[in-house]
Amino acid sequence: MRRLSDPSTLLLAALILLHLVPLWAVPFFPSQDGPTHLENAVILRDYDRPDRPILREFYTLNTHFDPNWLGHLALRGLLAFLPVLAAEKVLLSAYVLLLPLAVWYALEGVRTGAGFLAVLALPFVQNFPYHMGFHNFCFSLGVFFLVVGYWLRHREGFGPRSTIMLGVLVVLLYFCHLVAVVMALLTIGVLGLAWAICDVREKRASVMGTLAKRLLLPVAAFVPALALGAAFLGRQGTAAASRFTTGQLWDKLRHLDVLVSYLPLEGVLAEAIFWGFVVVSAGVLGACLVTRRLGRGDAFLLVVALTAAAYFLAPSSLAGGSFVNTRLSLFPFFVLILWLGTIPFGAGARRLLGAAGSLLALGFLVLHATAYAEFSDYLEEYVSAEAHLRPNATLLPLTFRRDLLAGTRGLERARVGVFRHASGYLAARAGVVELENYEATTGYFPVRFREELNPFVYLSPEGRGTDIGLQAEPPRVDIAGYARRTGKTVDFVLLWQVRPEQRDDPAARAIFRELEEGYDHVFTSRRGLLQLYRRKDLAVEGGP
Repeated sequence: MRRLSDPSTLLLAALILLHLVPLWAVPFFPSQDGPTHLENAVILRDYDRPDRPILREFYTLNTHFDPNWLGHLALRGLLAFLPVLAAEKVLLSAYVLLLPLAVWYALEGVRTGAGFLAVLALPFVQNFPYHMGFHNFCFSLGVFFLVVGYWLRHREGFGPRSTIMLGVLVVLLYFCHLVAVVMALLTIGVLGLAWAICDVREKRASVMGTLAKRLLLPVAAFVPALALGAAFLGRQGTAAASRFTTGQLWDKLRHLDVLVSYLPLEGVLAEAIFWGFVVVSAGVLGACLVTRRLGRGDAFLLVVALTAAAYFLAPSSLAGGSFVNTRLSLFPFFVLILWLGTIPFGAGARRLLGAAGSLLALGFLVLHATAYAEFSDYLEEYVSAEAHLRPNATLLPLTFRRDLLAGTRGLERARVGVFRHASGYLAARAGVVELENYEATTGYFPVRFREELNPFVYLSPEGRGTDIGLQAEPPRVDIAGYARRTGKTVDFVLLWQVRPEQRDDPAARAIFRELEEGYDHVFTSRRGLLQLYRRKDLAVEGGP
């Protein structure tokens, strides 16, 4: 109880709660993939409802035990008693609370009293994956610290019961993200082996007994998750995309791109964090080398080196997953925080580190709050088409440009494609099937398009792929051809941000020609950024 009332703990709690304010202060949270997660959670909820037959016509449910499911299932549960937008914010709030608290839990497992260093993790909470809407991966960060923290707290008496409990946590981690499972195994495996060697040398302990307690039992806890992962990779394949060069990866790491989402000023703070970690770590390591030999806790530095090596060696995408290097770039810093937890800092250093972490976290909060407010206003304009849609209809969203116009407070350079999948909000709220549901064509999310109706195959002559066909700028689609190939009509077509210079593009001209022949223009948003078209004979079929 004394630790919970410590000023540093109270500061951490206050800052964590403050991180919830920007999230709840706006109607729409501006992420890239978040709307699609909501859309598919609604499909899971409504799939068997008699009044939603169109869902069973277009979708099947994935029956494999694939990763990336935790966020969808959690949203499905929340949607049982919460509105769509509230469910999304509760889920995101749970992550915002989980990550720093899990860091605190792991740090206290490293050394009693080290929890104050969790403040250094706060600038990493609202990161690029969080704003991209990578819900499952974000939760994996918190569960990673729970897994490592549980092992740290039970490492001296690790037995069968601890193995079972750790195995349950690792399976939970698998259903968040496979990358975090590998990083947790690397962390526990390396530390366990290093500390087993220390035990044998220092305590003359039994080699087999020490290895069993320190290494074999903890690693055995990973077997169920690794078996699930192997089965997933067998289904999905392990083909890797192109790799970044070492120079490109170094630039991304030293600029800490993983913390940059919307505004250029985020990059200034991110680079300050990188060099802050370098200076603090170098200073602490130098002091340790001067005053003492390297100890057991310094095995964390070997894990830092190996996680950094994984970052540089990994491909840019693997087994259908993207941004692999970006995800991996977080782990060297997370393990560095755990290593700093082995150091008994004095009162002055504690205050300095707490102040630095707090100020950097607050700086990000201010920038994010600014971006949230601006983007949320544009998302409200996007979703204003909802009143003109009809349940159990099909919607084709065509995004001509995903970025905003120049001069919108620097947001035109946002890395997060806020409008790329914004139509997911319309599908979740209006009960339509939107034909740009990218998750339903990947194969590893809970919801899948029926292959004979897959818009990414039959609507686009260019087929599947990122930034081609449906996802090109401007999109390249054959609306009438989809009806001929599948027997299903496109009932509504939504155009977002058609720029004047794009109207002469052959793909754009083909879209406008089809709209003129077969659709009525029924709505234009307040800024004119969105136009909605309805199939001409739809009003006759279903009334006005």
